[in-house]
Amino acid sequence: MASYTQFKQSFLAESRRCTISRMNDSNGSVFDRLLDKLAQRLTPDAARAIAEFRVDADMQARIDELGDKCSHGQLTAEERRQYEDIVEAIDMIAVLQDKARAALEQTVIPG
Repeated sequence: MASYTQFKQSFLAESRRCTISRMNDSNGSVFDRLLDKLAQRLTPDAARAIAEFRVDADMQARIDELGDKCSHGQLTAEERRQYEDIVEAIDMIAVLQDKARAALEQTVIPG
C-alpha cells in the first residue's frame, strides 16, 4: 500500500494533468497566515489528531475512482466538481497537518 505522501503526490499530479484550478500564491499565503494563527491555539492532542488524520476506505475508493477517470478524460461535469472539491480539501488538510506537526515540534514536554 502506498504511503500517504505518495498518495498525495500522485493525486496532486493527476489533478494538475486534468487542469483543475489551484489556489494562487497570494491566496495561498493568506490561507497560510490564517492557519498559523489557528495552529498556535491547538492543544497537543488536537494537533496530533489533525496530523494523523487519514480518509476512510470509502472516501479513498472514491478518490481512486475519480483519479482514474480523470487520468482517462472520463469525468462527468458533476464528477469534475466533486474531484475539484476533493483536491481543494486535500490541499487545505495537508497545510493544516503541516501546521499541526510544526506545533507539535514546538511543544515542550516537561521532564
